[in-house]
Amino acid sequence: MKNISRLLILFLSASVLFTACEDEDVLRAPDFYTPVVLLATNVTNNVWETSELPDAAFTFTLDEENFDGAADGHKFFIGRNGTTSTLIDVTLLAALNGGVAQPVATFQASELPAQVSISASDVANTFGIGVDDLAPGDVIAITYEYNIDADNSGTVYKLGTPGNDYCGGFTNEGEWCTFTISIVCSLADVVQNPFPGDYVLEFQDSYGDGWNGATIEATIDGVTTAYTLEAGSGGNAIVNVPDGTSTLEFAFTSGDWDSEITYQIIDPAGNEMASAGPTPAVGTITLSVCL
Repeated sequence: MKNISRLLILFLSASVLFTACEDEDVLRAPDFYTPVVLLATNVTNNVWETSELPDAAFTFTLDEENFDGAADGHKFFIGRNGTTSTLIDVTLLAALNGGVAQPVATFQASELPAQVSISASDVANTFGIGVDDLAPGDVIAITYEYNIDADNSGTVYKLGTPGNDYCGGFTNEGEWCTFTISIVCSLADVVQNPFPGDYVLEFQDSYGDGWNGATIEATIDGVTTAYTLEAGSGGNAIVNVPDGTSTLEFAFTSGDWDSEITYQIIDPAGNEMASAGPTPAVGTITLSVCL
C-alpha cells in the first residue's frame, strides 16, 4: 500500500510540475524546448571551519549534460524527440543566508568542462563584506543562470536555476540545482570534554510514519543509547551530557526508508551541530562544535 501511495503522489506531483511549467515564462523557455542540465563532479569542501578562513574554497568541475533528446535523456524528458538547446554561457550565483543571489563567476560554453573554485574571499567580496564578517551558522547557496540558443534557432533565452524537478542525478551522476556552503566553528567526529547540558535531537519523516527502524546513537564516555522517531512526521529527544563527560559522539544507523529522513542535532546553546537528509549518511556524524 505504501508503494502504491508513493506512485500516486509522484504521478500527481509530476502533473502539477508540468502544469506549473506552462505558467512560467520568465525563468523557463517554452515547454517544447529542452533546458540545459548542468553537471558537477569532483565536489570538495562545502563546509568551512572558521579557522580555515579566508583560505577556504569550495571546488568542483562544471560541465554540461550531453542530452540528445533520446529515451536515455533527462528524467523529465524521457522519450521526447527533437533538436535540443545549445548552451551559450552559465553564471554562478551566490546567496548569503537566503538573501538576494549575486553573480560570482561566468563561464562560456566553450570553456566547459571548467574547474570552479569559490573562496571565502570571493563570497565576501560579492556581498561587500569582510571575510571576518562570515560567522558560524552562515549558509551560502550556490545556484546558476544561463543563456541558451533555444532549439538552435538563434533565439536566446536567459533561464534561472531550473529547480529540483530537473535536477537530481536520475540519469547522470552529478546533476545539480543548488549547492550549500555551511560555515561552522570546528569539526569533530568525537567531541572531547563536551559542554554539559541538554543536546536536542530533532527528527523529521516526510512520509509521516516514523523512522522505520533508523536511529541516532549517542555515545557518552563509551555508553551508547539509541534514539528514534517511533511514529509521525516529527519529534525530538533530549540527550543529557553530564558535567565531567570526557567524550561525546553521535552516529546514524539505517532503517527501511532512509529517503524520508532528515534530522538536526542542537547543542545546549542552541547552535546546530549537524543536519542531514534525506538519506543521511550511515555511521559517525561529523559535528560542528562551537562550545
